[in-house]
Amino acid sequence: MTTEKNQLPYFVRKQVEMATNRLFDALPEKSFQVTVSGYRVVLQLSQPHPGKPGQIKVPLALLDFQSDGWHLFFRGANGGWQRLPEDQASRSLDAKVDAILTDPYKLFWRQ
Repeated sequence: MTTEKNQLPYFVRKQVEMATNRLFDALPEKSFQVTVSGYRVVLQLSQPHPGKPGQIKVPLALLDFQSDGWHLFFRGANGGWQRLPEDQASRSLDAKVDAILTDPYKLFWRQ
C-alpha cells in the first residue's frame, strides 16, 4: 500500500480509528463523525438542529499531527481552531482522547 505525501500512514490511521472508537464507547449517547484530511482529524458531534427538524454537525475537536506529535485543538468563540491550554505534543492519541473526555476547561462540551 502506498501512502500519499500529505496523508497519514495506514498504521496511524488505524491508531486514530482505535482512539476515536474509545471516545465513542465512553459516550454512547452521543453521535460522532470523524473526518481525516491530510494530517488532521476533525471530530464532529451530530445533534438536533435547534430551530427545525434535522441534524447539524458541530465541530468538537481537531487532532493535528505535526513533527513532534499530536496536538489538540478546540473551536474558539471566533470560529477558529485554538490549541488547548497547556497542550503538550504527544505520540499517544489516547492522551488526547482522555483530554477530551475529562475536559477540565469545558471547551469541547460548551455548545
